[in-house]
Amino acid sequence: MNIRIGQKMRVLRKQKGFSQEQIADYIHTTQSTYARIENGIGNSWVNYILPLCELFGVELEEFFRSESENIGGAKKGSRRFDELNIINELSGRLIEQYEKRIFEKDMYITELKAEVEMLRRIVGGECKINVNVNDL
Repeated sequence: MNIRIGQKMRVLRKQKGFSQEQIADYIHTTQSTYARIENGIGNSWVNYILPLCELFGVELEEFFRSESENIGGAKKGSRRFDELNIINELSGRLIEQYEKRIFEKDMYITELKAEVEMLRRIVGGECKINVNVNDL
């Protein structure tokens, strides 16, 4: 859903001729935060959806429709519309895969940091390991 809403925001922004910086100023955030919203990263769009509806001149429901009647200037039912819809769906899936990979990477980094901290304590003498050679 984040991806679809972000894509809709991008389309509306471009239709109105605004830059990301202008939108970010309007909703009192940074350009990078707004770019993340357009890219479907996170849920922070929830904080800005109502002012954006006002700015773009659309109803809130516009962001939650499953299909747009017009994608990239193509009419629904046309070959171009179908192609753009497929590209849109595939790019959404690709983004979801990358988000999953990033999450897994972050979890792995957290685990490694915990292991490094444990090793630091051991090396620093905070933990003493008593190993009996006969137990080996």
